[in-house]
Amino acid sequence: MIKMNKKMINLINKTNHAGSQLPKELEDLIDQGFVEEDGCFFIFSQFEKMTNASKSNFQDKTGYECFINSIHIDDFVKKDYIINSLLFVNSIFCKLPADKNKIKAIVVADDAGALVKIHSIREGEFWIDDNLDEYADAVFTAEFIDIFEISKIIESRSRI
Repeated sequence: MIKMNKKMINLINKTNHAGSQLPKELEDLIDQGFVEEDGCFFIFSQFEKMTNASKSNFQDKTGYECFINSIHIDDFVKKDYIINSLLFVNSIFCKLPADKNKIKAIVVADDAGALVKIHSIREGEFWIDDNLDEYADAVFTAEFIDIFEISKIIESRSRI
């Protein structure tokens, strides 16, 4: 189920992104594929980065995945953070292996940029609270099963 807080709804409603396409640099991150290790799912381009963090540094696997699968969209684009975040999430969902359909994406945005986090859906583990309106920033969450709804949001904002 797609969930958004009021701040995210307002940001999406204020945008016109006719003809927007995911920038090549972001597409390249996804095109490197995915990897699974120790029961965790990673975007390979993020997993291969040098870090001294390990699963034991986190309360659970979801926290570890969100740490590794954390992409600052504003590192790749100078504007249109929201649409690029949605395009990025949509592209990830489109390219997931068929057996990896229990994946959740989280987008957190403010005026300075947007952050996308990806994690597997696990019983009893979560990275973000269900009450999104309690967050100061704009927040959007979606699961793999929402792929067609994400596409509808992108398309509807292109017809303004």
